[in-house]
Amino acid sequence: IQVHSDVHYTLTARLYDTAGELVRAAGTGTAGANAVPMDLTGVASGLYFAVVDLINAQGGIVGHQVTQIVIQR
Repeated sequence: IQVHSDVHYTLTARLYDTAGELVRAAGTGTAGANAVPMDLTGVASGLYFAVVDLINAQGGIVGHQVTQIVIQR
């Protein structure tokens, strides 16, 4: 998952199903990279929500984004 921004953030990401259950936690990406890898191996086809927190250099959460992801196998 990647965020396009002129400011460099560290990202954390989580994947939820439509019932709100946590499916996968990607952990934290590389500091300042504006990206976090998420391995979706073994995740069933369906609609999911990716929740991404944007963390600044001081460690504070400065943004929160939610996007829909459709997995089709």
